[in-house]
Amino acid sequence: MSMYQYFYAGTTEDSIWLMELSTQTGSIRNVDRFTGLRRPTYQILTEDNQVLFSVDESSDSEGGVSSFKVTKSYGLNLMNHRPSKGSGPCHLSLSNDEKYLMAAGYTDGSLYTYPVMQDRSLGEMSHLHYHAGRSVHKERQTRPHAHCIIPLTGTDYIFVADLGTDKVYVYRLYEGALVENDPPFVNIHPGAGPRHLVFDSGRKYLYLINEVDNTVTVLKTEPKTGSLTVKQDISTIPPDFTETTWCSAIRMSADEKYIYASNRGHDSIAVFQRDLGTGLLERKGWIPSRGSWPRDFNISSDGNFLIVANQHSDSIFSYRLDKATGLGTYTGYSAFVEKPVCITFLNNK
Repeated sequence: MSMYQYFYAGTTEDSIWLMELSTQTGSIRNVDRFTGLRRPTYQILTEDNQVLFSVDESSDSEGGVSSFKVTKSYGLNLMNHRPSKGSGPCHLSLSNDEKYLMAAGYTDGSLYTYPVMQDRSLGEMSHLHYHAGRSVHKERQTRPHAHCIIPLTGTDYIFVADLGTDKVYVYRLYEGALVENDPPFVNIHPGAGPRHLVFDSGRKYLYLINEVDNTVTVLKTEPKTGSLTVKQDISTIPPDFTETTWCSAIRMSADEKYIYASNRGHDSIAVFQRDLGTGLLERKGWIPSRGSWPRDFNISSDGNFLIVANQHSDSIFSYRLDKATGLGTYTGYSAFVEKPVCITFLNNK
């Protein structure tokens, strides 16, 4: 294993930062800054780490998606940009064969697909779809808010979390178009606010973080049909915490024994142990984010470090993970990044 791992930090400003993590000490430092962008709030990499895709989550003008060539020194060279024909997307993923880029638009509940060309630039939008409906929260759920779109490995099924409708939608990707599955969605409990999703590698369980009521929902997956069944809802915050807080990101440990979920307001990362047989969760504790509003975090490729992006305090902190307990210990290292909101590791799958 290399002495260093590298990751990108997306922001709500005009920049994506390249950061370096020491795999020995957990120290982190700013390496480079790529500017001239518009709200690059979410990024993903191709499997070979040769191309990075980023959103342009502009709210006052048309947003879009961009493709960047990753250089040998992990620099970013823009290949092209494609508009989203509406408000900017907030989340991205690639189809399993990496032939299509898929994006979710929060403001208008939209979904987009773009063909990935042979040189890995983006072709013109191939599909645009809008969700409809609302749910019970009078401020947060007056309209659809598509927040996450991910594929199920080894299938053509695509899953979408919609915060505004309290649903996880299921589609099939066919020649770049999203086709509704049968059944087309599973209902999550009212007022949940589905935000982000993560599957286990066995494709048996889907873990959903709910932004509005601060819970994680465990769903049983049927890979042959794409159907989902709710198995558990569990809180991400202590029962005596009464201040305003909103969930944000969800990740699984490298050994898949733990689920991590971030709380903005409580300013923590909740730690859950997975029952590898049933998929159910048991809460083990919290890791303080040491900053304000931890919108995203990620786990290093070796599974040893957890990196937290605190949006409102302009800070990124590193923690060493105890694989026996799942809990994290602050390494003593942090870095300044203005409004960090996304952590994307090179060599992370």
